[in-house]
Amino acid sequence: MGENLRETGRGKGLVNGVGDGKFAPERPVTRAEFTVMLVRAWGRGTSADTSSPYDDVIRGAWYFGEVAAAKELGLLKFAEGGRFRPDQPLTREEMAGMLAAAVRLEMQSLPKNPSRLTGYRDQADMNPDLINDIRLMAALGIMIGTGPEQFSPKMKVTRAQAAAVLARALATLGWIDGLQDHDISRS
Repeated sequence: MGENLRETGRGKGLVNGVGDGKFAPERPVTRAEFTVMLVRAWGRGTSADTSSPYDDVIRGAWYFGEVAAAKELGLLKFAEGGRFRPDQPLTREEMAGMLAAAVRLEMQSLPKNPSRLTGYRDQADMNPDLINDIRLMAALGIMIGTGPEQFSPKMKVTRAQAAAVLARALATLGWIDGLQDHDISRS
C-alpha cells in the first residue's frame, strides 16, 4: 500500500492515529473503531438514547454513542445475542455488511443485478446473511477481493484497508472527490 492512501485516510479525517504521531496502517481495526469511523464519516453523530445498545457496550465507553447510533440505523446486523464484542477485530464480511447498510441509507438507486461473486473460490466461507451485502459492495467497487479469486470474508481488516474502503464509499456517494486507483490498495 502506498503512502498516498494513508495520507488520504488521515487527511479526510476518516481514521485517527494511534498516538505518538503514528497511524499503524497494518494493525487490525476493531468493531468499535470501524463503527466510530463509519458513523462519523456518514455524519450521523451519536445516539440520544442513553440505554446500552448491547450487554458489552458500557455507557461512558469512547465508542458508546456511535455504536448506539449504528444499531439504531441498522448497521450492525452481524452482532448477535445482545453482544457487540467491541474489541474484536472486524472481518471483511462484517465491514461489507456495515457499509452496505450505510450505503442503502443514502443511495436512491442501487445496482439491479449486484455482482454474482463467481470469481471468488471462497464463497462457501461467506456468512449467508452477509452475502448480498458483499455482492453490493463488489458491484459498486467499494470492496474488491484480496486476490483475483479470493474475497477472504473472515480476514481481519487493517486500519489501512478500513480507510481505503471508507474513502471509496464516500467517493461512490459523491461526498468526496474520486480517488485514483493507485492511491488505494486491494481491499
